[in-house]
Amino acid sequence: SMSKREAAGGMDLPRPAKRPRRRPLQPLPIAPTSESPMGGSMNIITDEKGVVGLEREQERDEMRERIRRLELELKASKTRRKSDVEALVKRINVQKVNLRTLKNKVLDQKKEIDSMSLENENLKSEKRMNVGRTGHSDHFDNQTDESAMKAKEEVTSLKLEIHNVKAKLQLALQDRKHFEKKLERANDTIATLRHQHMGSEGVNARLRSLEVENKKLTLRVKDVEHTENLLEVYRAEVERSVEMKKVARKLEQENFTLKANQENLIKLQKKVEQYGRREAEWETAIEEKERKEHEAMY
Repeated sequence: SMSKREAAGGMDLPRPAKRPRRRPLQPLPIAPTSESPMGGSMNIITDEKGVVGLEREQERDEMRERIRRLELELKASKTRRKSDVEALVKRINVQKVNLRTLKNKVLDQKKEIDSMSLENENLKSEKRMNVGRTGHSDHFDNQTDESAMKAKEEVTSLKLEIHNVKAKLQLALQDRKHFEKKLERANDTIATLRHQHMGSEGVNARLRSLEVENKKLTLRVKDVEHTENLLEVYRAEVERSVEMKKVARKLEQENFTLKANQENLIKLQKKVEQYGRREAEWETAIEEKERKEHEAMY
């Protein structure tokens, strides 16, 4: 058989390069364990240059735990804010319905007052046309007293409604201040997170979503302020209706007085007619008596 040298034409083959000998791996020395913020345990790692401490890894773990706690806290705060806003919106809607009903009631009372004013003017014109001495009727006096009591009760009821509207306004104002404080705290938390964790994309996305939520909450607060303004307008309108009701009460009293005068005038006219009939009967009787006496003489 031919050797490798002969096969290569009598030339020496190059020797293969020697592989460097591997040094056996040295086990890393283990330091005493230290409790991590996440609740586990971690060992100190050493290398050829020296000991690498846990400060940097502990800082990362603390930062992660702090971010996790803040996210949970912000999530709970967001849920509470959402439920609070929904409850406030429901309460405001109920107030709007109540105020709409109250406004319709005020409009109806205004129509009633206008009708009474027109009737009063008609009665005044009739009174100017009637001439004679008139008194008051007990029947209409009683009706006037009952009407005055009724008007007084209605005014008292309207004043109570005004008080209720003022109380609702105060509650809405307290709710608005409460949400403004929540917004301020949430914005402070966002600013702190942005300052401490500027490089984290997940935290930045969370911050953006929180900012959007806070903008929505700000719009809700503005809606509450708008509702407060509407409540104030309705309250002023109800107060004006109370004044109108007082005027209506005076007009109603004058109205009953005019009706009483008119009734007394009718009674006097009937009495005058009755006296006229009696006078005619007396004159007829006197004439008949004189005729009979005259016939008896002749």
